Amino acid sequence: MTVPSDLEPLFEPIQVGRMRLRNRIMLPPHGRLTGDLFGSERAAARNIAYWRTRAADGVAWICGLNGFVANTLVPGFEPTGVGATTRGVFRLPQFRERAARYADALHGEGTYASAQLIMQGGMPHSPSGRLANDTNNQVPHTLTRAEIDWFIEEYAYSAGEIRAAGLDGVELHANHEDLLQLFLSPATNRRDDEYSDRTRLLLDVLGAVRATVGAEFTVGVRLNMDELYPGGYDVVEGLRIASRLDASGLLDYVHCVMGNNWGAPSYIQPHDYAPAQWAPLAARFTAALSIPVVYTGRIANLGVAAKAIR
Repeated sequence: MTVPSDLEPLFEPIQVGRMRLRNRIMLPPHGRLTGDLFGSERAAARNIAYWRTRAADGVAWICGLNGFVANTLVPGFEPTGVGATTRGVFRLPQFRERAARYADALHGEGTYASAQLIMQGGMPHSPSGRLANDTNNQVPHTLTRAEIDWFIEEYAYSAGEIRAAGLDGVELHANHEDLLQLFLSPATNRRDDEYSDRTRLLLDVLGAVRATVGAEFTVGVRLNMDELYPGGYDVVEGLRIASRLDASGLLDYVHCVMGNNWGAPSYIQPHDYAPAQWAPLAARFTAALSIPVVYTGRIANLGVAAKAIR
């Protein structure tokens, strides 16, 4: 295939963790309306067919499997009794078999497969009992040290299941009002214990995940570059957070994004924002870090993507 000269940067190979990517094109998690991978057999087949088609288009890396880790506190319930825990995607009895089929479909097209771990907070969890956004009217529960330890172990278990299913990597979702972001943010983390160090929970989770999956598995973090929220962290603090994660040696890449459930822009930016509007901000992270940076946000074609990585 002859590649136009203006697109050549997109088709340069790159090493991300243990993955040798044939090009710079990565497809992040997104809504599809094609069926649940862990639902009926028909729904799973439709889901896998969608990702296989995208892989066949030449995408080097797809992080198309995402799901919630098990949850010890359920919205609307007291944290005791039968209703206090939900299993999460990674403890479903069909997880390994379905995830393996997803990975096999991508590998068959020469594409790497990874998964994303989510625990969106605010209702009912939080670092400090502070509202995560201006629309919630439920004061969240402040996690105890025992509950924090429980979540750390659950992240590690879930990452282990991803590796056991034959995928190539795992990504921690530390953005878009996730529990990990609530601990990173000065707007929501007002603790007075060791977790007043706002990067500590994410580092503890990374340490537990790395101990479970080992050195030969790719591990990343998806991070808001700037919260753009009153009392939240700015890009200078975002760079400090990313640099500390990089220095830990636990991480293979940082996935840079913008937007929140609570702010402007939304985490799904409408078309009145410019294509790849925050790519120049991501370039600052690339310059500051020793590991690769992924950028997503308003990139809808190869021309925009090529300009974003220059």
